[in-house]
Amino acid sequence: MRFRRLAAFTLSFVSLSAADAFAIEKSITLRNAAGKPCLEVRSASRPDLVMTGSYHHLVTLENRCSRAIASTVCYKNSNLSCRPVRTRPYSQETVLLGVRSGGAQFDFTFDERFVP
Repeated sequence: MRFRRLAAFTLSFVSLSAADAFAIEKSITLRNAAGKPCLEVRSASRPDLVMTGSYHHLVTLENRCSRAIASTVCYKNSNLSCRPVRTRPYSQETVLLGVRSGGAQFDFTFDERFVP
């Protein structure tokens, strides 16, 4: 599955250009001791088995650092359907962002911060 992350941590299912890849690398704030990004973000859509035409929008956050990371995942341009996520060190968490009809594609934003 292909996705794209813009400078504002926005992901959607489209192809990734070299310029966007540079913007992604530059925009990520949390890094480990080797300079690699701490958080890897993946998204997926799963069709609903009961309500045909509806899709479950899932976001997976994988923490590759030794500190816990707190994140908030939202649909793009919406503060109504935000999900807080706390990812323990060296683990991953999957959050159901929502169930929507009309298509498998979705855009979302997220922020990340180390837990004190």
